[in-house]
Amino acid sequence: MGDRGMIIKWCSQMHVLRHPAIGGFLSHCGWNSVMESMWSERPLLCFPLYTDQFTNRKLVVDDWKIGINLCERTVTKAEVSKNINCLMNGKLSSELRDKIKRLKNILASALRSDGSSEKNVEQFIIDMKVMILNKYKSRITISPVENKTY
Repeated sequence: MGDRGMIIKWCSQMHVLRHPAIGGFLSHCGWNSVMESMWSERPLLCFPLYTDQFTNRKLVVDDWKIGINLCERTVTKAEVSKNINCLMNGKLSSELRDKIKRLKNILASALRSDGSSEKNVEQFIIDMKVMILNKYKSRITISPVENKTY
Protein backbone atom coordinates (compact mmCIF):
# COMPACT_ATOMS: atom_id res chain seq x y z
CA MET A 1 0.00 0.00 0.00
CA GLY A 2 3.04 2.24 0.11
CA ASP A 3 2.46 5.57 1.81
CA ARG A 4 -1.34 5.39 1.30
CA GLY A 5 -2.14 3.08 4.21
CA MET A 6 -1.15 0.05 6.22
CA ILE A 7 -2.55 -3.27 7.29
CA ILE A 8 -2.35 -4.24 10.94
CA LYS A 9 -3.72 -7.27 12.80
CA TRP A 10 -5.84 -5.36 15.32
CA CYS A 11 -6.58 -1.83 16.47
CA SER A 12 -9.14 -0.04 18.60
CA GLN A 13 -11.87 1.18 16.27
CA MET A 14 -12.89 3.84 18.80
CA HIS A 15 -9.36 5.27 18.88
CA VAL A 16 -9.28 5.37 15.09
CA LEU A 17 -12.72 6.99 14.81
CA ARG A 18 -11.88 9.64 17.40
CA HIS A 19 -8.71 10.71 15.61
CA PRO A 20 -9.11 14.26 14.21
CA ALA A 21 -8.02 13.10 10.74
CA ILE A 22 -11.11 10.89 10.44
CA GLY A 23 -14.04 12.66 8.81
CA GLY A 24 -16.46 9.79 8.32
CA PHE A 25 -16.91 6.05 8.68
CA LEU A 26 -17.58 3.54 5.91
CA SER A 27 -19.50 0.90 7.83
CA HIS A 28 -21.43 -2.31 7.30
CA CYS A 29 -23.82 -0.89 9.94
CA GLY A 30 -23.31 -3.48 12.62
CA TRP A 31 -24.80 -2.20 15.86
CA ASN A 32 -21.45 -1.75 17.65
CA SER A 33 -20.05 0.20 14.71
CA VAL A 34 -23.11 2.45 14.63
CA MET A 35 -22.77 3.13 18.38
CA GLU A 36 -19.03 3.79 18.11
CA SER A 37 -19.66 6.17 15.23
CA MET A 38 -22.21 8.12 17.27
CA TRP A 39 -19.95 8.33 20.34
CA SER A 40 -17.10 9.47 18.08
CA GLU A 41 -19.33 11.97 16.25
CA ARG A 42 -18.47 10.54 12.83
CA PRO A 43 -21.17 10.36 10.16
CA LEU A 44 -21.60 7.04 8.41
CA LEU A 45 -21.32 5.94 4.82
CA CYS A 46 -23.54 2.87 5.02
CA PHE A 47 -22.92 -0.42 3.22
CA PRO A 48 -24.92 -3.14 5.00
CA LEU A 49 -24.33 -6.76 4.08
CA TYR A 50 -26.45 -9.05 6.30
CA THR A 51 -29.39 -9.39 8.68
CA ASP A 52 -29.85 -6.50 11.16
CA GLN A 53 -27.40 -4.28 9.29
CA PHE A 54 -30.17 -3.23 6.87
CA THR A 55 -32.44 -2.24 9.74
CA ASN A 56 -29.56 -0.35 11.37
CA ARG A 57 -28.91 1.45 8.08
CA LYS A 58 -32.56 2.51 7.98
CA LEU A 59 -32.19 4.01 11.45
CA VAL A 60 -28.93 5.76 10.54
CA VAL A 61 -30.04 7.12 7.17
CA ASP A 62 -33.82 7.59 7.34
CA ASP A 63 -34.64 8.08 11.01
CA TRP A 64 -31.62 9.64 12.71
CA LYS A 65 -30.17 11.19 9.52
CA ILE A 66 -26.54 10.72 10.60
CA GLY A 67 -25.37 8.88 7.50
CA ILE A 68 -25.94 8.19 3.83
CA ASN A 69 -26.16 5.06 1.70
CA LEU A 70 -23.01 4.09 -0.14
CA CYS A 71 -25.10 2.64 -2.96
CA GLU A 72 -28.37 0.85 -3.60
CA ARG A 73 -27.18 -2.33 -5.29
CA THR A 74 -24.08 -2.33 -7.46
CA VAL A 75 -21.03 -0.51 -6.20
CA THR A 76 -19.60 1.78 -8.87
CA LYS A 77 -16.56 3.99 -8.67
CA ALA A 78 -18.63 7.07 -9.59
CA GLU A 79 -21.25 6.41 -6.91
CA VAL A 80 -18.64 5.75 -4.23
CA SER A 81 -16.80 8.94 -5.15
CA LYS A 82 -20.01 11.01 -5.17
CA ASN A 83 -21.15 9.70 -1.78
CA ILE A 84 -17.76 10.13 -0.12
CA ASN A 85 -17.75 13.72 -1.34
CA CYS A 86 -21.28 14.25 0.06
CA LEU A 87 -20.23 12.75 3.40
CA MET A 88 -17.09 14.87 3.68
CA ASN A 89 -18.06 18.24 2.15
CA GLY A 90 -20.92 20.66 1.73
CA LYS A 91 -24.32 21.26 3.25
CA LEU A 92 -25.29 17.60 3.75
CA SER A 93 -22.00 16.92 5.52
CA SER A 94 -22.64 19.80 7.94
CA GLU A 95 -26.19 18.62 8.59
CA LEU A 96 -25.01 15.06 9.33
CA ARG A 97 -22.35 16.34 11.73
CA ASP A 98 -24.84 18.59 13.57
CA LYS A 99 -27.35 15.77 13.94
CA ILE A 100 -24.79 13.27 15.17
CA LYS A 101 -23.60 15.73 17.85
CA ARG A 102 -27.19 16.15 19.05
CA LEU A 103 -27.71 12.40 19.05
CA LYS A 104 -24.52 11.89 21.08
CA ASN A 105 -25.88 14.34 23.68
CA ILE A 106 -29.10 12.31 23.87
CA LEU A 107 -27.06 9.14 24.40
CA ALA A 108 -25.01 10.81 27.13
CA SER A 109 -28.20 12.05 28.86
CA ALA A 110 -29.67 8.55 28.80
CA LEU A 111 -26.62 7.18 30.63
CA ARG A 112 -26.61 9.72 33.47
CA SER A 113 -27.65 8.45 36.89
CA ASP A 114 -31.05 10.13 36.40
CA GLY A 115 -31.24 9.28 32.71
CA SER A 116 -33.71 7.14 30.82
CA SER A 117 -31.47 4.04 30.78
CA GLU A 118 -31.17 4.02 34.56
CA LYS A 119 -34.88 4.69 34.99
CA ASN A 120 -35.79 1.92 32.54
CA VAL A 121 -33.56 -0.62 34.32
CA GLU A 122 -35.06 0.38 37.68
CA GLN A 123 -38.58 0.03 36.28
CA PHE A 124 -37.71 -3.35 34.77
CA ILE A 125 -36.53 -4.59 38.19
CA ILE A 126 -39.71 -3.30 39.84
CA ASP A 127 -41.84 -5.00 37.18
CA MET A 128 -39.97 -8.28 37.60
CA LYS A 129 -40.40 -8.19 41.39
CA VAL A 130 -44.14 -7.58 40.99
CA MET A 131 -44.42 -10.47 38.53
CA ILE A 132 -42.53 -12.79 40.86
CA LEU A 133 -44.60 -11.72 43.87
CA ASN A 134 -47.84 -12.25 41.95
CA LYS A 135 -46.72 -15.66 40.73
CA TYR A 136 -45.58 -16.92 44.13
CA LYS A 137 -47.72 -14.93 46.59
CA SER A 138 -49.43 -18.06 47.88
CA ARG A 139 -46.00 -19.45 48.83
CA ILE A 140 -44.67 -16.27 50.45
CA THR A 141 -45.00 -15.96 54.19
CA ILE A 142 -44.12 -13.13 56.52
CA SER A 143 -42.31 -14.04 59.69
CA PRO A 144 -44.19 -12.40 62.62
CA VAL A 145 -41.02 -12.33 64.72
CA GLU A 146 -38.68 -10.53 62.34
CA ASN A 147 -41.30 -9.01 60.01
CA LYS A 148 -39.36 -10.23 56.96
CA THR A 149 -40.76 -11.56 53.72
CA TYR A 150 -39.66 -15.07 52.64
